Amino acid sequence: MRRARPYLLAVLWLLLATQLHAASHKSLASRINAILSQLDLARGFWGVEVVSLSSGKVLYAQNADKLFTPASNTKLFTTAAALALIGPHYNFRTTVETNGTLDKHGRLTGDLVLVGRGDPNLSGRQLPYTLRTERNDHPIQVLEQLADELVQKGVKYVDGDIIADDSYFAFERYGEGWSQDDLVWGDGAPVSALTINDNVIFVNILPADRAGERAFVNITPFADYYRIDNRIITTPAGTGRKIFINREPGSTVLTLWGNMPLDDAGADEALAIEDPAEFAASLLRQLLETRGIAVYGRQRTRHTDLASLSTFTITASAPARGGDAPSRA
Repeated sequence: MRRARPYLLAVLWLLLATQLHAASHKSLASRINAILSQLDLARGFWGVEVVSLSSGKVLYAQNADKLFTPASNTKLFTTAAALALIGPHYNFRTTVETNGTLDKHGRLTGDLVLVGRGDPNLSGRQLPYTLRTERNDHPIQVLEQLADELVQKGVKYVDGDIIADDSYFAFERYGEGWSQDDLVWGDGAPVSALTINDNVIFVNILPADRAGERAFVNITPFADYYRIDNRIITTPAGTGRKIFINREPGSTVLTLWGNMPLDDAGADEALAIEDPAEFAASLLRQLLETRGIAVYGRQRTRHTDLASLSTFTITASAPARGGDAPSRA
């Protein structure tokens, strides 16, 4: 009988462990079911599968064999492909080049060309990501860096144009099936080889000092790119907020209308850029002029290959895995 005791204890332990394991599965299933049965989620169609990393056993499944639109999960595949093909230490090069010459008086006789090559983080966005996107106060820090280096090189006058070149990628800004309504908002920003601040601007709306006056509208980063048609009226405290924003495809006019009460804390919206290269050219020209560099030409874009550049080149680059600020190459 004494010899049988160890075996009996082992069997009892296995039975207890099995019951605890089953109970934990049941607890997991009940918790997931409780979440999915919430009123704001119950009308959705959910596909869930929870698998143990140690055993490979399925711990919970609901509609696991159904097909779903992958949506933002597609980013996992593109990120994995980028890391596999170019590696985590790849440097994206964003350069300022010219087809002219710089004389001893600081006069650049040709065009000044900003060339993008697909850097995904020419912004103030902090990497690596946390659960919440964090940004610093310098969304155009890379362009500021390039403008400062032009000053250091002695550029004082640009006789030609400011050109933003995004020809490194095909000029196909939008995905197939995108709707017109998507193109206004930040999550519908176009694809470009020259992406400044994620190809979005941030609009901050605040009530005026008195009811009946137009609300205050501030844009970050500020650039002479969008024209703002502000029709938002400040209303008495407690009246509720209703704000609408629209931009027609191909237009650079943002129309804002509605009302904002006096006691409102304000509203923030991320809005997409119409043409990222045009936006970049506008920002670069603005930065040059604020640093005392006179630009006599116009600002424009080039979506096809440029030729005969690089009399001098200024480069800003950042590793693919990102960082707080770009490093020079």
